[in-house]
Amino acid sequence: MEEHKISFVLMKGHGSQYTFSLGDFLQASHEISASDVSLGEGIARMRKFLAEKSTVIVDSCNTGESGGFAQSIFEHLGVRVIATDHTTSGINSINVKIRKEGVDFKVEFNISTDPIHVPLLGGFGKGRKRKIGAIDYK
Repeated sequence: MEEHKISFVLMKGHGSQYTFSLGDFLQASHEISASDVSLGEGIARMRKFLAEKSTVIVDSCNTGESGGFAQSIFEHLGVRVIATDHTTSGINSINVKIRKEGVDFKVEFNISTDPIHVPLLGGFGKGRKRKIGAIDYK
């Protein structure tokens, strides 16, 4: 591993296919878009702090959808990105394996099967939850 470099990042927030939000997801000022990742100098500067084989896990709804936020991080930072392409109530488990070639992560998200997801009220109905694997860009 590279000395003094970040090898793992966990981003927790609200999301959609093309956006990731911290805090109040109704305020655009707290939002990072897929285009911010490709155009933003701050995001590009992040690369110099990341180890060559680092992993970013994005724990938010739908950011793993094809062509979206997680894929943009993968394409512009060149790191492994794990996210879900479903509406999620969060990570169920992270399995970590340390190997000679680096750290490997297997992530499982909780997915709501409730047909009514009410983001403006900040939560899910009382529907059952199921577990699903992650979309893995590497």
